[in-house]
Amino acid sequence: MFRLFVKTSAVLIFAICMIFPASAELIMNTVRVDFDDYTIESIESSINKAEAKTGYRIIVILTDMRFSSLEESGRFAESFYVEYLGRSTSGVVLLLNTHGIKGQMHDYIYAEREASDVITNFRIQRIFDRMEGYLDAEQYEKAILNGFIPAVVDYTESGPPSRLGAALLIMFIADAVIVLGYIFGVKNAYKMSPAKSAINYLNRESVYYRQKSDTYIRTYVTQVRIQSSSSSGGGGGGRSSGGGRSR
Repeated sequence: MFRLFVKTSAVLIFAICMIFPASAELIMNTVRVDFDDYTIESIESSINKAEAKTGYRIIVILTDMRFSSLEESGRFAESFYVEYLGRSTSGVVLLLNTHGIKGQMHDYIYAEREASDVITNFRIQRIFDRMEGYLDAEQYEKAILNGFIPAVVDYTESGPPSRLGAALLIMFIADAVIVLGYIFGVKNAYKMSPAKSAINYLNRESVYYRQKSDTYIRTYVTQVRIQSSSSSGGGGGGRSSGGGRSR
């Protein structure tokens, strides 16, 4: 029943957007947010430029629908993506929940196929970090223009995390080889010899050893709690990534 509700809702919004579209990339099913024409054009233009740079389809949805959890909003985002673009398309969708009840607005980012290689679950949380201040102030256009879109482009240009890590490892090994080569070269040039032990310069008969022990009056243990965010979630099946936050 739950899956049927999510899928039916996604199809319903998809049908509404086909009849009354804001644009092919910006989908607004909300009465709480009213962008002027200039803002809409700015968002459309930014999305189009980002799509040209990344090669991915990018969709932004603003909706007043009430989701009971991040999992529900995530399944909705995935269902909408599949209905709108299909599984064979690489892309990312941003779902911004605008119904206005504090603590019950569940935003979500879902990425499919090649886009999920660079828009990973970890990076999705970093994207929300960039949008957090704007979303808390309900400045949705700034969250999209200054947070979401630039982050997608930046992460795509930097490449998948695994490749980036491998490149850094290769650079580190190369630098280490250069440094070691320099050290050995200097050592050979100055004919350095290992330092002799200090015991060679001491008179064994004049050396006495004294044993000492430390007595602690009291000891202290510092305990730090590692916090985990209960408002973060991930989901999706197959080659995909996803995650969200609640406000």
